[in-house]
Amino acid sequence: MEKDRPVFRKELNSFDDWGRVFHDAGAFTKLCEYIFDREGLPFNGLQELEPGTNAVFHSGAYVIKIFVPQECCDHETDGGALETYMLRSAEKSGINVAPVIAQGTVLDRYPFSYLITGFVEGQMLRDCRNCMDANDKGKLVRTLYRYMMLLRGIRVPKGIKLPVLPHVSSKWALFPESLSREMTEVRGQVCWKDPCFVHGDLTGENIMIRGEEITLLDLGDVHYGPWFYELPSLFIEGLGCDRELCTMMKELMGDSAFYTDMIQAIAIHEFGPELLDSLCSRTGTKVTELADADKIVSLMKGCWN
Repeated sequence: MEKDRPVFRKELNSFDDWGRVFHDAGAFTKLCEYIFDREGLPFNGLQELEPGTNAVFHSGAYVIKIFVPQECCDHETDGGALETYMLRSAEKSGINVAPVIAQGTVLDRYPFSYLITGFVEGQMLRDCRNCMDANDKGKLVRTLYRYMMLLRGIRVPKGIKLPVLPHVSSKWALFPESLSREMTEVRGQVCWKDPCFVHGDLTGENIMIRGEEITLLDLGDVHYGPWFYELPSLFIEGLGCDRELCTMMKELMGDSAFYTDMIQAIAIHEFGPELLDSLCSRTGTKVTELADADKIVSLMKGCWN
């Protein structure tokens, strides 16, 4: 132990236990205060940020992410090693990301790995895309496209285990059986040639705008796989199915097989069912109406063609 007694008091024996506390700033205050002191950084309390899988809090000029401990997982975790590598590599490549301030592990009641980055000021894309004029939208699309290309060029790290694409989500059961069956067939047809790094979660919450600066947040869902894995979250959540933004991006990509790639990406995406549900919500469509992939393509063409 690094201290006389643990400062994290909650019991963590399962992922459900973690799910009950990971968004609770009070549960992590003492632990984070200790970490900041250890790193020689000023601690200014904790404000909750939108969590994903890990505990994420804002403290003054910093953001701290506490990764879910191994005790709560049924698979091996890397304690944020890949995310830290990707942030540093992305910054070197010319992508605006939150700067890495510190990264490490503390031996408390459980071994807690953490990552501290700078806090990025600005507006989330989801909150400002409807106020953009055509010129601003063009700059956004060109920048995001450049960032995606730069991410693809990042080299595979040595000594860090790459994330495998996830198992098939049980949430496909919420859709018609015919679509679920077709998505299973599509997954078997995906070409895995020339894999690359993709952000994996380019939503409106993970793209920050401040003046001329566009910054990518949260590389925690980065994947190494087909380039088109990026498409569903970008078009549906990031660009919000905005006709002008999506048309600009689609034209810039110049992908002649765009809709085939989009369907394949949805089929293998960790959040494929959730992204389709979001598409349905944005288009006023019931999920039970998605009988096949052609219906999905029809909805998308209605949004941005």
